[in-house]
Amino acid sequence: MTSIDWVAGNNVSELQIEILYDDAVLTPQNGGGSPAPVNGCLSGLSAPHSSSAFTACVIAPAGRIVLTVHSNFTLAALPTTNIGTITWDIAPGATVPSTEVLTANELDVTLTDNTNPPPATVFTAINGEVNIVAVSANLNVQPPNLNFGNQQTGTSSAPQNVTISNDGTDGVDLQVSGLAFATGTHYSWADVDCGPIPFTLADSESCDVAVTFSPTADGNHLDTLTVTSDAGTVTNDSVALDGTGVPGPQSTLSVSPSPLAFGTVDLGDMPDTGTITAENTGDAGSSLTISSVGYAGDTQFSILTDNCTSATLNQGDTCTVDVQFNAGSNGSYSGTVSFSSNADTNPNPAVNVTGTADSVASLSVNPPFGPVNLGSGPSGSALTANGSITNSGSASGGFSCSLGGPDAAIFSTNPSPLSGTVPASDSVDFSISCNLPAGAADGTTYNATLTCSSPDDQTFSGTHDLSCSVLNFVAVPVPTLHNWALILMAMLMLIAGGLGIRFFRA
Repeated sequence: MTSIDWVAGNNVSELQIEILYDDAVLTPQNGGGSPAPVNGCLSGLSAPHSSSAFTACVIAPAGRIVLTVHSNFTLAALPTTNIGTITWDIAPGATVPSTEVLTANELDVTLTDNTNPPPATVFTAINGEVNIVAVSANLNVQPPNLNFGNQQTGTSSAPQNVTISNDGTDGVDLQVSGLAFATGTHYSWADVDCGPIPFTLADSESCDVAVTFSPTADGNHLDTLTVTSDAGTVTNDSVALDGTGVPGPQSTLSVSPSPLAFGTVDLGDMPDTGTITAENTGDAGSSLTISSVGYAGDTQFSILTDNCTSATLNQGDTCTVDVQFNAGSNGSYSGTVSFSSNADTNPNPAVNVTGTADSVASLSVNPPFGPVNLGSGPSGSALTANGSITNSGSASGGFSCSLGGPDAAIFSTNPSPLSGTVPASDSVDFSISCNLPAGAADGTTYNATLTCSSPDDQTFSGTHDLSCSVLNFVAVPVPTLHNWALILMAMLMLIAGGLGIRFFRA
């Protein structure tokens, strides 16, 4: 759409001209009908010209405007200021850019002094033109760059806004039909106040979307957000995105003991149990989750209790897995307990499990190795203490004990020597004696050692520290009553008894 104004020269009272145009490209805005009055063409006229029945501006026919101005027979001069405006609509298919010529031709001119014919210079044909240019919306996306800096991998940044604007001034709406990332792996956008796509922006209108950086892997991540629209003019339509994923607190899964060694276990002590402890020994603030715990290997081992599967361990937290060793025959056995987790370091540790089953002797003595005091007695007497050696193992165990020390000759064992074999799950009794010498002085103390060991049980080894002492007894005289005293006591008892009987009879 475009408009042109027209004016008259000095001393012009009446005129009639035609304006020729290409009606395939240009259409004067008009009131319709035939002939159709051109809107605004005579808007600047005043009396007497505006009141004349001969004044008109019409399309006759399409492609030609006839402009007639009559003074109503007064020959009054036309104003030399703007007399009217012709507004043209431009066909949608018009070539852009292009120029359309408006040709003006004189049909009749009357001067205020009615000179006839008028001077040759009264009308000068000045052709006009309409320059057709594209008018459109102007897309402008700002800022052109967003830098999110460092962001912990697996977390999301604070959103940063992108403004989408229609910077056009031609009254043409801008329609946005899409927003898309080049890759979209680590970035996302959310609407702030634009509304659902597609959305429309009028001249000078803008709205925002928010972009968030959520790195899924460590390292620098680049992307581009591009806005698609129907804008004829584009100032900027994309935003370059830059961010770096950095590791957060690192978790580490540690397991102990590793290996889990049961050593040699007697068949009679089966089943035996060992415990594996898992711990997050990583950085403060780190966390890990154990997804599974499994065992593979000899069937003599099995997981008895699993407190780790599905457990989440913050830094310093622990969980346990109990492993059972249960063999029915002698032999060496092995297996592996494996952990699976999402730990940053050592996510899938494995613990080797070993153990040997054997029929072994397991000896113990009562009284236990250590001080054994047989007590005190008169010289020439014997002091005795009883004991036993017990075998809780599944194989027979031999033993041997020997007396030693400064007074070993004072002590003896039964049996003597104290040695032999204890059957599995059985015991052997024995005694230890202290034979106090005759005539030994009161208070004399004797000391010796009884040392025992076993070729079948290396843990059975120790010493009894034996002691005993002399305590001679001295006879203490006991006073007795004379005969007359005994008679007197008997009489008193009879008297007392008689009084009691009489008392109860009364």
